Amino acid sequence: MQITIENTGSHGFFINYQNFDVLIMPGESRCFDVSGDFSFEVKHIKSKDDFVFITLLDTMISYERTRTELKVNGKYTFSNDKENNTIKIRSYEYVVDKYVSYKAFVFCCDHSKLRCTQYEVHEKEAVLKKCKFLYLISGGNILLPICLCLLFFSLICILMNVNQDESAFLTIVSAIASILLFINYLRRLNLLKKLLLENSISNYMMSSRKEKRTLEDKEMEKYLGDNTDKGFYW
Repeated sequence: MQITIENTGSHGFFINYQNFDVLIMPGESRCFDVSGDFSFEVKHIKSKDDFVFITLLDTMISYERTRTELKVNGKYTFSNDKENNTIKIRSYEYVVDKYVSYKAFVFCCDHSKLRCTQYEVHEKEAVLKKCKFLYLISGGNILLPICLCLLFFSLICILMNVNQDESAFLTIVSAIASILLFINYLRRLNLLKKLLLENSISNYMMSSRKEKRTLEDKEMEKYLGDNTDKGFYW
């Protein structure tokens, strides 16, 4: 039996079959001779070094937190008794939260014959490490280090008996603001950790996949031409 995998998206990916990686770029296709079920893995291309400080500078200037895109790799099994089969694959960004999205692979084929056996976030540890830093001092949370500095300054003023009333007021305000901002930081980080789990990915992909897309997202989707292939992707 021959299986043809066609990349109909705008990004390249790897097909891992029998422990060998095959790169398929946009518009390309590869054929695989198989006997029985076709078990394979679809993987994103390894990311280049992220420009963390450029991203940070952008979010600080725009006062917004950049949305974290979690690239999802998957292992699949395809079974069919036909001699020739074609599986069309492309990537799609599911906006599962205002600040987090899944960049997952979607397929155009007889979906009753294709099932996923495992999901995994691409470079998960690196993503989490980067976001621990970016979530702390980007977007609205840029106020957290500022509030901490004000808190430290006001405490020094109190110890030195400088403007006691004003320093006490500044201490209270900066302390409350720091606590609230740090709680928000922990909440966002815990949500990210939850969305990194395979169970969370699997539950979302098995659901109706409701999204929190903005008007800008929809316009960008049209611009990228993701709807040029009218086949049914799932």
